[in-house]
Amino acid sequence: IPCGPVSAQDAGNSGPQNQRLVDEADLMTSAEEARVMEKLDEISVRQAFDVVVVTVNSTGQKTPQEFADDFYDAYGYGYGPEKDGVLLLVNMEEREWHISTTGYGITALTDAGIEAISEQFLPYLSDGDYEEAFLTFADTCDEFVTQAKEGNIYDRESRAKRKFNPFWIPAALIVAFLLSGIPLRSMKNKLNNVHAQPEASDYIKNGDVHITDRRDIFLYHTVTRVPRPKEKSSGGSSIHMGSSGASHGGGGGKF
Repeated sequence: IPCGPVSAQDAGNSGPQNQRLVDEADLMTSAEEARVMEKLDEISVRQAFDVVVVTVNSTGQKTPQEFADDFYDAYGYGYGPEKDGVLLLVNMEEREWHISTTGYGITALTDAGIEAISEQFLPYLSDGDYEEAFLTFADTCDEFVTQAKEGNIYDRESRAKRKFNPFWIPAALIVAFLLSGIPLRSMKNKLNNVHAQPEASDYIKNGDVHITDRRDIFLYHTVTRVPRPKEKSSGGSSIHMGSSGASHGGGGGKF
């Protein structure tokens, strides 16, 4: 896979001396590649955190995870001693994608974070809008890394909170109130000619009800209590070891 060198200024303080965009599958025009490369370089240098995109026609005998991890390690990506960064691999042969995280990437981009990031760029990837897919991937990674550095790491709990909008509660109550008022007003109008009676027997028409036997039957006399299962921890990243011995997080799927 060709991976030409970039200038020291472009590379900043990063470890790799290779391009952060490797479009081996030739998915984009030269102009599109230039725009994506500019975005990846700007974010990587500013965050001191490599954001890399690689496209291939095949991963050979390797799984997407193995290929992504090995590519990141073999070409020396990553800032600092922990090789902080993230790589997005797109395999066109099987229409697979995989995100590999390393160093601070494992901390900042948790399993829940990777799911959330993929939800942003996958629609573009599926539609063949590769430039927008990769720009969206880069911007979302940038957002999550910034958030993590501020002490707000995106995890399962954060994901649940993001999906739940508290402003829905008053809106739902208002709608429920308005809808319930319609049948209540209708029922009230029908009861305008009904007056309260002093005795319960006054509500029974003669001859309509014949009670011949009265008994109290208890259908259930025992109660079984089952403890509610405790929720699992919101968790962080699932970690595995690459062939080089380096630790990686990540996740992927089809598009």
